[in-house]
Amino acid sequence: MKSEVVENKVPLELKKNLYLFAGEDSFSAFEKTQLWKNKFLEKYGELNSLSFYGEDLTASEFQTALEAYPFLSEKKLLIIQDFLAEGSTDQQKAIAESIENIPEYCVVVFYEHQKPDARTALYKKLLKIGQVENFEAKTGVTLTRWIKERFAKKNYSVGDQEAQMIGNLVGSNLWNVANEIDKLLLYGA
Repeated sequence: MKSEVVENKVPLELKKNLYLFAGEDSFSAFEKTQLWKNKFLEKYGELNSLSFYGEDLTASEFQTALEAYPFLSEKKLLIIQDFLAEGSTDQQKAIAESIENIPEYCVVVFYEHQKPDARTALYKKLLKIGQVENFEAKTGVTLTRWIKERFAKKNYSVGDQEAQMIGNLVGSNLWNVANEIDKLLLYGA
C-alpha cells in the first residue's frame, strides 16, 4: 500500500489592512473609498495617502509604496483604482504575491469601477486574504430606500411614491440618480 504525503499548508490569515471595494454599483464603492480617504486624511494627514490608477501601477512602485514608512504618523493609506480591470496580468501576479506581506502601518484599498474578473490571480488572492465588499446594483425597494436616504442626507424628505418615480424614470445607475437628485435640490432651492 502506498503512503500519501499530505502537505501541511498553513491557512492564510485574513488581513485587516487589505480591502477591495467593487461591484455593479460603482457609485457606492466610490463613495465608500472617498469616505475612508477623507477620514484617513483627517486623522493621519495628506502626506500619508497615495493613489495609483489602473495600468500606470507597476509591482515595483507598489512594493516601494508599501515599504515606505508613514511620515510623522503611525499609518498610511494606498488607494489603487481600477487595477484589476486595467493592470497587466504580469503586474497583477507580482502584486498578488506581495500583498501577503503588507506592513501593519499600511492600509491598502483596491477600488474598481466595475465587477472584477474573478479568474485573475490578484482577485483570487484578495478574496482569500482581504476584506472584500461587493456592491450589488440597487433595484426596486432597495433603490427606493437609497433615494430616500440620499435626500435625507441633504436634509430633504421624499415619500416612497416620489422616490420610486425617480428610480423608474432615471434607472438604477446611482451616478445618474445622484446627479438627478442634486439637480432637483438645486432647482427647488
